[in-house]
Amino acid sequence: MAGLSELIGWCPQPRQADFLRSLGIPRGSPIADLVGYGGAAGGGKSDALLAGAIAICILHPGAQVGIFRRRLSDMAGAGGLIQRSHELLARLRKSARWSAQRYSWRIGQSLLQFAYCESEQDVYRYQGWQFDGLFVDEATHFSERQVAYLMSRARLNVPTMRKPIVAVASNPGNIGHEWFSRVFAPMKPSEVRQAQWRGSTASFTSYFIPAKLADNAILMRRDPTYLERLQSLDEVLRLQLLDGRWDVFEGVAFPHQPVVVEHAPEGIQWARWAIGIDWGYAKPFAAVLVAKLPDDSYYVADEVYEAGLTPAEQAQRVFQLRAGIERLHSISADASTFSKMDGVSSIADLWQDAGLIVSPATRDRIGSLSLLRSLFRQELVRVHRRCGNLLAELRNAQVDATKAKPEDIVGEDHAIDALRYAISALVPVRCEVPPPTWSVAWVKEQAELARRMQARDWE
Repeated sequence: MAGLSELIGWCPQPRQADFLRSLGIPRGSPIADLVGYGGAAGGGKSDALLAGAIAICILHPGAQVGIFRRRLSDMAGAGGLIQRSHELLARLRKSARWSAQRYSWRIGQSLLQFAYCESEQDVYRYQGWQFDGLFVDEATHFSERQVAYLMSRARLNVPTMRKPIVAVASNPGNIGHEWFSRVFAPMKPSEVRQAQWRGSTASFTSYFIPAKLADNAILMRRDPTYLERLQSLDEVLRLQLLDGRWDVFEGVAFPHQPVVVEHAPEGIQWARWAIGIDWGYAKPFAAVLVAKLPDDSYYVADEVYEAGLTPAEQAQRVFQLRAGIERLHSISADASTFSKMDGVSSIADLWQDAGLIVSPATRDRIGSLSLLRSLFRQELVRVHRRCGNLLAELRNAQVDATKAKPEDIVGEDHAIDALRYAISALVPVRCEVPPPTWSVAWVKEQAELARRMQARDWE
């Protein structure tokens, strides 16, 4: 890193140097398709991202590099990335030119673009861009969909690079806490792992480097009271911002979680079944198969969770989900599926054309969420471990503290909604155990039901 220090007067601290080396700077390839850096506040994340972006511009003439924040004001204010870039590039006045109109630097032949995605749709501003280096600061302020789309804009423009460099940095918390934790598993750093965006079948490699306040000796010397201010925060924020803990966050939507099981419970042969569907195309299409048992408990046996499916393909997934289920009480879907598109056909109509008949699901969001919380608290819901997407959503769902309403869930809730619909449809259903008749037909029927459920458990 000596060359970078001489050029811009910035010398990385040990953890920042680890981060730059993981990106293949000054020479080499990035250790993974997506590199994460962060944890505690004051760990030097933003400086490291900016230095990495500048280094690519200098080392690879002609490179196109983007550095993102959620809002432009986050970068343009006092102490923001733009002001810091002027400080770091002060030595390169002859070769570095700032455009206040475009919020970008021309560094020799390379471009360093400051960019933002305040709304979900802002990602399409960059639809035609190709970034050799792409950096997202405070990445947990972004939704998973935004970061996934931006990552797709990473494509090489210069022959001197072996592969695009994509890196994100953040503290724990905010709306992106769940996807960041899932993609990087930051509680188990320093290993390259396979990751996927939710609803996608394609995988990529990720690598995480933790950062703590103690890693930033410069800040500690410049502002020795910063540590005391972090220590004065409430417990959750203190664990997040001081200790860099990713396993704690505030505003948990479901304090009690369902019981995770590996096999169908007893009494499943007398259960009544329902399927709940939350429609989606760009976002995941979610469906869950739920049984109500004679003891008034519930068992979630299986799920569908996939984006990009046509209505006919969605119907086929539901048929596969209900295979072998005879006592199916209902298949209910969210109200939006019954809205006519262009005055012609609704999603429900297209499903019906494919042979799938659905009924409208409950519109009582507050009541159905309260019902879920009550059932979880009483341990009346068991979920098979194969339903990983539902379990992840329940575990990571947060309540929007700014609105203070129980229905304002932050994060992905497609499978959660499907579960609400299925259980709400089953609430009034009675499941009584008939007296055994012990006929040959009855014994064969029970054996066949047990075989089907066992086969599903072992899939």
